[in-house]
Amino acid sequence: MSTSQHPPKRRLALMPEVLPAPSQAHPSSVRARALARLKVLTAVGAGIVVSCGKSKGLADSHKPGDPEPYGVVDPMPLPTCFDGPQPTITAVFVAGDAGASKSAKGDGGPVLAAGGRLVEIDVAFTQDDVALGEITPNNLSVVESTKQGKGIRLLVMVPPQADPKVASSHGISIGASCARGLTTIQVSLSITGSAIAPSVYAN
Repeated sequence: MSTSQHPPKRRLALMPEVLPAPSQAHPSSVRARALARLKVLTAVGAGIVVSCGKSKGLADSHKPGDPEPYGVVDPMPLPTCFDGPQPTITAVFVAGDAGASKSAKGDGGPVLAAGGRLVEIDVAFTQDDVALGEITPNNLSVVESTKQGKGIRLLVMVPPQADPKVASSHGISIGASCARGLTTIQVSLSITGSAIAPSVYAN
């Protein structure tokens, strides 16, 4: 019977690690490190804006029908037309036509044959470059609208109140634009019997 002789296993040794020659670190202040980091973040942010914004190159390559490139998630709203004081408003009942009910006179204007009362509204602006757009009534009907000077005159018909002691609310939204941007003029009327409390706000 023969036995085979195996050569003895050689123990492996680790090679010496080659390290660079040590050098003295240059001391840096907290401010210097913060500025260096800020430069890196600024460069990264600029790259994101260029890649996601509508730059000239992206605009030139955009074809009709293609999806719009990414833009700002929450864009700033357009500035309102009125950078100064808000518009002012007055509102009064006016006399009706021949079909008005005489018994209703003295109670905030006569009730017309159509079943409503006429109210004249004057809205004055603080500037003269306001262009008016669509007029949207709420719980009233617009009989006439006239742009005059720095404002607008509206003749509206409000429905008669079921209970003159209970206030009824009516409103008008007027789209407007000027050199500064777009705005919506909100006109509100609160009517109680023969009293009108008007208000106006441009947002």
